Amino acid sequence: LLDCNNQKIPSIAGISGSGVITNANNLTVNLLKPNLTFDGAIQGRLVIEPSADADPGSYMVIGNAQTLANAELVVRDVEGHGDPIRFAAGVGTFYARRFDRNRPYLDTEGNPVTLVESRQKLYVDASRTGGAGDGLSWPTAYQTLKEAMESPSIDPLGTIVHVAEGTYSNGVMESGADVFRVIVPGNVELRSEAGAEKTFIVGAESPTPTSYGCGPGAIRCLKMAQSSRIEGFTITGGRVTDFATKDGGGCKGNGTLVDCVISNNVAFRGGGVECGGESAPSTFIRCRFLRNRCNQLGAALFYSSVAYDCLFEDNLGSDAIYTGAGKVYLYNCTFGPNNANNAVRTYGQNNNLAHAYNCVFMKPVVGNEVTQTNMYLHTCLATQPPAKGALADDDCTVTNITSVAEALAFAGLD
Repeated sequence: LLDCNNQKIPSIAGISGSGVITNANNLTVNLLKPNLTFDGAIQGRLVIEPSADADPGSYMVIGNAQTLANAELVVRDVEGHGDPIRFAAGVGTFYARRFDRNRPYLDTEGNPVTLVESRQKLYVDASRTGGAGDGLSWPTAYQTLKEAMESPSIDPLGTIVHVAEGTYSNGVMESGADVFRVIVPGNVELRSEAGAEKTFIVGAESPTPTSYGCGPGAIRCLKMAQSSRIEGFTITGGRVTDFATKDGGGCKGNGTLVDCVISNNVAFRGGGVECGGESAPSTFIRCRFLRNRCNQLGAALFYSSVAYDCLFEDNLGSDAIYTGAGKVYLYNCTFGPNNANNAVRTYGQNNNLAHAYNCVFMKPVVGNEVTQTNMYLHTCLATQPPAKGALADDDCTVTNITSVAEALAFAGLD
């Protein structure tokens, strides 16, 4: 028995044998000892990432169907290196709590194997008729997201909640004085079956609105804990109880949103999302931020975030993204010409607040308004020069377009 005690362990050359590894936190195998077979059990997070010195044909072998049943599997491909993981031949089906569902997996003889999620599974279907269900199957699915999040069947080590297409606008959950349609705890994945075009988490305007539907009794859409994941939803209609003080109209927290649409949400700051802090940023993958509004800062995103392949358009306020302390990293994102006054704005004494890689900006990028550079553009396209402490590297293309019509023409969208 090896108890890693949730400590980050330096990269190891390989694992073999039949022991038990518990509380693994990013246990990384670099394959310097190639083709070893481990048929024991791992609990935690296993990362297989070949080092530069590993043999290009080396891999780790998972020797038992249940070896990863209590583990998250992360496989990181390295250019010039073959598939770094294989599975024992003759087994066929293996189990893991979490893995890349889009990746093919092979056994040591080159035959395909099947990975099955071993996490607890719950089901929600707003259209199901009849009495209360236990959430353990589609015929007995819960009818609200609240029921699933409060289920006694939630496994704290990991649960997948499958959600049928539909509009989820019933039930509320409280966090202090704040009210949400759903609060997703850590290690829970909320996964829609039909995607964001057909699955909606809907907040609510105040019965006595003051500004843009905000006011007493308003309901935000979603709160997400660190290590939670929400995939394939439209998060819309969220409002805060006070447009002058309350942040995060659509969503609050530092989980991960994947293939989601965050639209038509309103708050003081972070109309779309109030993100996590510097040590635990929110993550967004292939999301669209549309028509969110803020009173002061960050119509789409406020505070610390990492975004991949996201689109920001028609967000209303001083800036689409704002941070004054937390870090922001943007990869392959596009900011349309109809956004807030600025695409991204940073403020503060930290000189390394924000970085954008391979992004398109059709609105200004504004850095520190105090002293030093703290917003960096790398291989980006910007229709206006960065200003006030934002710096574009030599690989960026910067024009001097000022009108929406010119920006659309430049992007080939006219």
